[in-house]
Amino acid sequence: TVVAAPVVDRQFNEECLEAHNVYRALHGCPPLVFSAKLARQAQKWAEQLAIAGYLKHSPNAAGNFGENVALKMALRSRDYRGSQAAAQWYSEIEMFDFDGKENQSRCGHFSQVVWKSTRKVGFGKAVSEEDGKMFAVGHYFPPGNMLNCWVANIPQPLSGQINIPSHEDIMGADVSQSATKEFSSNQPLVDDSNPASRLLLTASQEFGDLTQFEPKPKDSQDRQIGKSTKTRILNGEKSLIITVTFMRPDGSRYQVTDQIAVQDSSGLIPTGSRHHHHHEAYDDDNDGEDTNCAGFSPSRFAAEMLQAHNKLRERHKVPELHRSDSLNSLAQKWAEQLLLDGNSLRRCESAEARSLGQSVARRPGSWTALRPAPPGLGPAAQLARQWYSEMKGFDFSRLGDETRCELNGGHFTQMVWRATKKLGVGCAVDANTGNACAVCFYHPCGNIAGQFSDNVPPPYE
Repeated sequence: TVVAAPVVDRQFNEECLEAHNVYRALHGCPPLVFSAKLARQAQKWAEQLAIAGYLKHSPNAAGNFGENVALKMALRSRDYRGSQAAAQWYSEIEMFDFDGKENQSRCGHFSQVVWKSTRKVGFGKAVSEEDGKMFAVGHYFPPGNMLNCWVANIPQPLSGQINIPSHEDIMGADVSQSATKEFSSNQPLVDDSNPASRLLLTASQEFGDLTQFEPKPKDSQDRQIGKSTKTRILNGEKSLIITVTFMRPDGSRYQVTDQIAVQDSSGLIPTGSRHHHHHEAYDDDNDGEDTNCAGFSPSRFAAEMLQAHNKLRERHKVPELHRSDSLNSLAQKWAEQLLLDGNSLRRCESAEARSLGQSVARRPGSWTALRPAPPGLGPAAQLARQWYSEMKGFDFSRLGDETRCELNGGHFTQMVWRATKKLGVGCAVDANTGNACAVCFYHPCGNIAGQFSDNVPPPYE
């Protein structure tokens, strides 16, 4: 059966993207670019929320992409614009402390909106058929809100002033009023003297030859591979935004944006002060790896750990494990909690994790350089082999109904436990020290007394 892809609301995405880039410009953060892949993901989750009728985060989000969710009740109007959702998320700036504090999770929506290293975004919107509740979802890549990376990724507003969206910005104008009042003129969200903070409108007319006004590369060896133009209209004044994409000799890409004032329908005048925004650009269908500010990719680590488990299980002729997104999410959250706790290592006793098999480890920064490594030689594979090495102290001749999991063999036996079907992996890294906590969750759990002989076969030669 072919399942139809979710239908993305293009207008909602354009509104939300424009508003995000307005807010990011206030902090000097590079603009985000639209990702059709992320928009499809976000739309699918928004539709799930509309069915559920309440807000919750996607189990696929942890470590793979950032996520913001929002809800608007159906009052006088059932109109929910992208600018309203963005204002709702950004309004948490009121609670944010810019005095060098890390990990302010209560402001997580705001922090994801302006997170400097995030480059791509996509949005979804859905309405509950039961009560008209309107749900908005944003998916971001690379994800924000990474542990101990907040100070580096959330700069203070350039103006030194905090602009908090008004109630009207969030709730929208009355039904009888024009929808153009999403950004209230009497309570501006942005400083109109700062052109970088104004909304961009899609260009609707041609301006002829713009070659002389196009941005120049940062290095003469970089070559132009793409160009886009947009117009900005504010208080009757029009300006043209030209964005050029360049490729370096090593294949990496970046964009440079220039603003040009439009004199009339046929003439262009360069503005006195041009605004350049440099950021890396990536192909929309190849998001690459999700790396945090420590250069670590949780999804790469999880994939490598699963592969290592299955290679070692193959030696014992037991079935392969399958990835579980829900277990990945749980494992990632627990790894982050263990990293915050300091030196303690313990089982997770939450209601969701209590019945799972669990293996946890802590490693120093020297282990978590976490640079790209040849297949099978990365940190996840190293840890898997270390757990598996406990087999040396395991006595297969003593397997029987009274066998108990030996203290130094529990990691090995859980790895190869025949009845276990699913694996979830999490790993959190301290951006300052490189120290890491790794967690594996297994379902069904292993190491059950009386079942070792059925579930822990010796390796085959």
